[in-house]
Amino acid sequence: MFEETTLSLNDLVLPIFVEEEIDDYKAVEAMPGVMRIPEKHLAREIERIANAGIRSVMTFGISHHTDETGSDAWREDGLVARMSRICKQTVPEMIVMSDTCSVNTLLTVTAVCCASMASTTTRLWKI
Repeated sequence: MFEETTLSLNDLVLPIFVEEEIDDYKAVEAMPGVMRIPEKHLAREIERIANAGIRSVMTFGISHHTDETGSDAWREDGLVARMSRICKQTVPEMIVMSDTCSVNTLLTVTAVCCASMASTTTRLWKI
């Protein structure tokens, strides 16, 4: 059975964390060795990732424009849309998946990501 199984770079998805409005790379403290990429450096990082042979990324955006409805996730000029555009313009063949977080105000109060099922479902239709 093991001889039938192969694993290559084409099978991997690299998670990347992108933060808007920062100038320098910042550590993700909960994940040693992982950095938050400044949005302005995303194109360079996508080129580097593609040159390493990785063809799929999952973007996790850290937006500084949050509100009670999570509207940055579905806005055309929001971070999720900008990250996707930058990735596809830089390396058109790159497979880009985006994490979206559509949370209520509890996030800003407690730093805990939570959402009600009803409001989340409604918001996902917009995305």
